Amino acid sequence: MSDVPAKRADAQERAERAYVARLHGATWREAARVAGYTDQANARRAVERWMGDVPGPEREVQREILREQTQAVLRQALQDVRDRRPGAVTAAVRVLDLQMRLDGLGAPTRVSLVDPTTEEIEALADRLSGPRRYVDADILKG
Repeated sequence: MSDVPAKRADAQERAERAYVARLHGATWREAARVAGYTDQANARRAVERWMGDVPGPEREVQREILREQTQAVLRQALQDVRDRRPGAVTAAVRVLDLQMRLDGLGAPTRVSLVDPTTEEIEALADRLSGPRRYVDADILKG
């Protein structure tokens, strides 16, 4: 009996471990170590052979990975807040802001560009300044 199918299955499992590590944010060097490859180039080639190329994670997978990573960072930031470390509150707020935007919980940001006409500017100036008072130029010379 041949050992080839077992080697193929092992190669596929290792490539899959490397790919999953990459999906979870590992570098190619870290993925190689996790999957038992000698270096990052071997891990990348194995994933390319197994998948046909090196696919990027889908948007929802990326969101889930980012959620997990921000949770880990937030736990550390909150511990730093409890330990009263400088900058800890700022760091925690930034992580919370990222999570909020990631999950679409913040108010939408809207930028409106307005290009008013001269008449619109003059009308606004009139409303803001009240009635204009005209002074006779001859009185000023006086």
